Parts: sequence; structure tokens; C-alpha cells
Amino acid sequence: MTNVTNINDHREKPTKLDAVFKMDSPMMFNVGSRRAAVLGRDGTPILDSNHKYLIREDDSADGGIRPIGLVGDGFKWFDNKTFFNAMQQEIVDSSVSLDNLEVKDSWAFHGARCKREYIFKDVTIEPEVGDVIAFRLFGWNAFDGSMSWRVGGGALRLICLNGQLSDAGHDITIRKHTSGASIPALTHHIKTYIDVFYQQADVWKRWMNKVITDEDAEVCFSAIPNMSERLLKNMMMSWLMQIVDTGRTVWSLYNVATYWASHGEEDDPYTIQKARDTGTNHQVFTLYQREQRVRQWIGSRDFQQLAA
Repeated sequence: MTNVTNINDHREKPTKLDAVFKMDSPMMFNVGSRRAAVLGRDGTPILDSNHKYLIREDDSADGGIRPIGLVGDGFKWFDNKTFFNAMQQEIVDSSVSLDNLEVKDSWAFHGARCKREYIFKDVTIEPEVGDVIAFRLFGWNAFDGSMSWRVGGGALRLICLNGQLSDAGHDITIRKHTSGASIPALTHHIKTYIDVFYQQADVWKRWMNKVITDEDAEVCFSAIPNMSERLLKNMMMSWLMQIVDTGRTVWSLYNVATYWASHGEEDDPYTIQKARDTGTNHQVFTLYQREQRVRQWIGSRDFQQLAA
């Protein structure tokens, strides 16, 4: 019924790599499943053979359990320890430097959607003197049926902490929670993502030298999916601030969009649009949705023709 594979023995002693990868994170909570049920007219529970609840088992809620997803009986899931440990084994096998590695966890809706980022601050490129960009990996695990598993590569511009993106396809792997899904199918491209990162340096350098006009920027920003008039205005204001540092270039255009997809802080005066948080901590998912829109935009004809 559970369709869960757990390759971890939680009684094992922590290892040195557990410390490097912060496996004592609160996001590594235990997950279980319960058969879904409804109350009949007389108050008697009636079991639903087609659905199950996924339950967060810790002290985050009264009674030590919190429902975080109602899914079909065939929904396959892996707890965070299993999922991210598999990612981390691929990272170790790739021989990428773990020096100065930063691991960042965030989750939304009480842990129903979980994200982990690995920022490799010793694995960098510098397309322009002083503009250092670090390699970044990320993984998404969800328990509520809202999104597929995602494992991808990218970068982080250290000067402003922008998450650097490319068009969807060659640096992200997506798998649905079906019975045939496996973790190796998600994680085996990690070595490739490192190669893509280094190749991207030439692209970014070209964008730094491609001059465009304010009008070009406004037209291109308008092509971001679901663009609103207010957001477009805010992006153009951010563009005027960005070009002071990096000029009227495609690089500036790109960085305004990725800043919007990476930042939503209330106290940041440069934030283009707030990503308001609530008790369910959904800010991280709001930024994820923005990131998907920017990925789509980077791959669009509007952006590609301007950047060519």
C-alpha cells in the first residue's frame, strides 16, 4: 500500500558526510502513510481503498503526526533522507569538491513540498573579472501530489545571490510519482550538470557584451509568462538600477529576471515583487513558480533572438 523504498537505517551513527550534508536538518523528518477514510452518517469511518494520507511523523503537530498529502494509492514516494542521500551519493561519486559546500533546506506547506540546494563555492567560473558564479544543484521532493520529483543543476551569482537558470531541458530531470519511478533515473545526470555549468560560462560572457536598449528590455520582459502591468513596471525600475553596474546588456536583462525569481524578502529594498509568507511557509514555492516562468522565458523566441 505504501509504495515506499527506504534504504536508510535511522539507527546508524552519523558519519562525517552526514555532517557535511547536514543530515540532522529538521527537513529530514520521518514520513508514514495511513489509509484515507470518511465518516459515514452514523459517524463510523469508511475506509477509502483508492487513497492514502502521507503523514509527517515528528513533533511539528499535536499528537506527533501531521497530514501533508492526500494522494492516490499508487502514488510512489521516498522520504527526504532516502531521496537526498541518493543525490548526495551521486555528488560524492562525481568527485566534485565538497570544500566550502553550503547546503540550504526550505519547505512549504508544513513539509509537503521540500527543496534542498547544494552550493559549491569552490566550483566557480568568472565570466567577467570580479563576477564570480558558483555551481549549484537542487532537488525537490513532494508528498502532496502537487509536483513531480525534480533534480537539476544551475549556478549562483555570488555578488547578488541570484539563482542562475537556463532554459528547461538539459539541466533538469523530472519524474512523476508513478510506481515505476526510481531515484537513479533522477540523479544519474548530476555529473552532466557540472559539465553544463562550465559550458554556460561562454554563453554568459557573450550576454555581457550584447548591448540592448531600454525598449528591447521592456518588450522582452513582456514575454515572461503571465506578466502583469505592475510587475513589468517594477522590472523596468530594477533594470534601470541594474544597468548602473552591468550596462544595457542581455546580462542585465537576465539578472533582473533571475533576481525576481530568487528574492522575495520583505526587507530587501531591491525586491521586485514580494513573496509573502504565511503560517504554511509557502514563500519557497512562490519562488519556485517564478523560476519556472523564467526558465520558460529564457527558452522563448523573444529572449533567444535578443540574446543571439
